[in-house]
Amino acid sequence: MSKGFKVRMITAVAGLAMITGTWAAASPSLAGDTLVMNINREGTAGYAVGTTIAKTLSKYSDLKISGIPYSSPVAGFRDAADGKCAIPYGSGLDLWQAYNSEGPYAKIPLKSKIYQGFYYFDANLFWITRADRDDIKSLSDINGKKVFPGKMGSGISEGFKYMLKALDIKMGKNVQMGYMDAANALKSGLVDVVGVYLVARAKAMPSWTQNIDTQVKIKIIEPSAAEVAKLKTELGKYGIGFEQLATPFKQNTGIKGKTTWMGVEWWGWHFASDVKADDAYTYLKTLFSPQAQADFKKGHKFFKGITDPKFAREMQLKGIGAVLGVPVHPGVAKYLKEVKLWQPDWKVGK
Repeated sequence: MSKGFKVRMITAVAGLAMITGTWAAASPSLAGDTLVMNINREGTAGYAVGTTIAKTLSKYSDLKISGIPYSSPVAGFRDAADGKCAIPYGSGLDLWQAYNSEGPYAKIPLKSKIYQGFYYFDANLFWITRADRDDIKSLSDINGKKVFPGKMGSGISEGFKYMLKALDIKMGKNVQMGYMDAANALKSGLVDVVGVYLVARAKAMPSWTQNIDTQVKIKIIEPSAAEVAKLKTELGKYGIGFEQLATPFKQNTGIKGKTTWMGVEWWGWHFASDVKADDAYTYLKTLFSPQAQADFKKGHKFFKGITDPKFAREMQLKGIGAVLGVPVHPGVAKYLKEVKLWQPDWKVGK
């Protein structure tokens, strides 16, 4: 393992381990190198899934993985480039921005590259407004409006911003709030438009989107034919897909056939460029081993992106395929070739 990922038994690290609970019990006897893995913020799907992955892979392989919660993907990517985090967490868009020094990395680019790893779930982005807003009929009508595009700094919010950028649409005001406040804000007129997302191929709603569905009469803002054509072309440049998917809203949202166009971000864990190929290969090999899979099936619902063979295959094909400009880590590439999933247009990092 790289010297950059050597974790020494000092009080600060031991204390952090005890707080996260990921390897607290084993910390007194920890020796050698440990791969630090960003498990996202507590309370998120990334935290629930990442914590279990770190424990399980440490149990069934010779890797030592420490799951550490980070405030954001940006913090994890920056630490990865500085040799402090081996396995950062984020969407394909986060990875594209980090690799190309765009967005939050434009002024201070990363010192080293991050390569593609594996994906386990997708977030599907689209726009809604109140059903009685006759002045908002297509995405172009968002121009100049008060908008909640998700929490600033998140991969979700960045995805919404790139959707508007592709169509040269400018928000009148970016209104920030807690996600659970969005329903009341839309109902009261504090915001005109809300960017919402679904997960698992648009089959599941986050709790705050469910809250909107039960409290506010809404309509989905459908893109025009010209907007669809533009978004199909432009979003792919940023590692974002654009697909027509069904929606699970209980109310009538004004769309035909309950399907609409959505921007798609694939989320997962990636690898710093100086993580050894053997370590990344062992990580993936163990992740999909029968022993680990048996443990994962008892865990969080988002493990479906890893435990369901068809879904897991789709996640890798679509996730990696959406960010073709970013190479795949050599160890990950070795595993994908071994299981006959490698595609000829994918690139291997050096």
